Amino acid sequence: MGGIQGWHIVILVVLVLLLFGAPKLPQLAKSMGQSMRIFKSEVKTMRDESSEKNSADENEDSDSGQGRTVQGRVLGANEYRDHRDDTSDAPSAESERRGDRG
Repeated sequence: MGGIQGWHIVILVVLVLLLFGAPKLPQLAKSMGQSMRIFKSEVKTMRDESSEKNSADENEDSDSGQGRTVQGRVLGANEYRDHRDDTSDAPSAESERRGDRG
């Protein structure tokens, strides 16, 4: 009693025929099919982009240096100044990239 029975479907088909007319039904079905194809392709694109973003985030996390041990020591203010003065004669990394000598 609560479900759709066969005669309900017949009444719906008759109403659709009366509202849209027989000549317009193929056009309506075609446009509905195209809309569904577009919708499915957009959903697939969104899933692909989401999975690519997730895999890129995982790669960044693995490249962030977590779990790596860094050895060194903290320089005091005087040591830093002395170290900076010692390396000031050395060419900068940017000048080396450009090929400047001097």
